[in-house]
Amino acid sequence: MPIIDRHFTYGNLCKVFYRWRETAPGALDRAIQVCEACISFHEQAAIAIRAEMGMIPAHACFRQLRIIEEKGGNYARAIQLCQMAKAGGWADDWDHEISRLLKKQAKQL
Repeated sequence: MPIIDRHFTYGNLCKVFYRWRETAPGALDRAIQVCEACISFHEQAAIAIRAEMGMIPAHACFRQLRIIEEKGGNYARAIQLCQMAKAGGWADDWDHEISRLLKKQAKQL
């Protein structure tokens, strides 16, 4: 499967699994697995998407996994995901998310 198709397929799968997290056993774990798999090739996907589309859109799996980690109180991992997405050039307001998460992390300590 071409990398761009794989990227968007994983993003859609993540949304579907996450939507069913409270009713389908294992759906949340599967959403996390799909997000991590998609993130594992994000650099190559960004190159291909930029070449084809002329820009890099937001990354659904970075965003969703950040939400999951934040809800779980794992602010360090959520911050790391935002930093990775920002460094990869993925569109979103990563600076705002990082700042917000750092404040939450400080309160946690």
